[in-house]
Amino acid sequence: MPLKQGENANTGGGASSSRKDSTRNLPMIDLEEAIRIAQRIRDMGLETSPIHEVARRVGYKNATSTPFYRRMTAARLFGLLEAKALLSQRALDYIKPHDEQMKARVLAEAILGIPAYAELHKRYVGKKLNVELLANGIAKDFHFSDDCARTCAKTFEASLRFAGMLSTDGVVCGPVAISPQEDPGPQLQPTAPTIEPDWAHLDEKQDGVETQQHTLFLDKDKAKGRRFSFVGPLAISRAEYERICRWLEVQMIVEAVKENQA
Repeated sequence: MPLKQGENANTGGGASSSRKDSTRNLPMIDLEEAIRIAQRIRDMGLETSPIHEVARRVGYKNATSTPFYRRMTAARLFGLLEAKALLSQRALDYIKPHDEQMKARVLAEAILGIPAYAELHKRYVGKKLNVELLANGIAKDFHFSDDCARTCAKTFEASLRFAGMLSTDGVVCGPVAISPQEDPGPQLQPTAPTIEPDWAHLDEKQDGVETQQHTLFLDKDKAKGRRFSFVGPLAISRAEYERICRWLEVQMIVEAVKENQA
């Protein structure tokens, strides 16, 4: 059964013969490296810094450089970063865990929190992972170039291995077992990622400009599903920001209710 996301990977309203050489829909940098970039941001106190400053301080020329962009995109897909460079609770739980088993839980949530990864894991659990066959399937389902699909397949394999969800002989397995005395129960279930790609409408570029997507959960209880998402350029001017705010006031019904009363 093809991946659900692949059905909408071709945005733009019609079939296209071109295949994508990069993607925001799947990580192109593995989980270990995504955690490493989050750790560096934390160690250097860059969480509230402008994104171009974050890029420069961690050793990249600018925020749109491919290596930096892919690392930040992967960190967001794995649920390690929220807006800009702000670390999520998931990332903080990994960096400063209460115990070693918390690290294992965070890694499992990071893997299974990506819808496509959760589906791939379900499909291959108990089976030996063949990266070449996986790459072929990804290329077909997501309409990626062979190189892009191979990178995504190797990233999936490396992420599983880092999370302890791939045996030494290459068999996909479940999350690292938690001892009965410290079994957290429902915490083992995958949680929704901070950034949830809208597979039907997400364009990777707007007129050639790289975009980003963010989701704000309006309810403290994420299960209720009330959220606000947007897709836009990596950087906007102050004037553009103010115009967006005015536009939202016109487009949305704003009720005079305090947040704690909602």
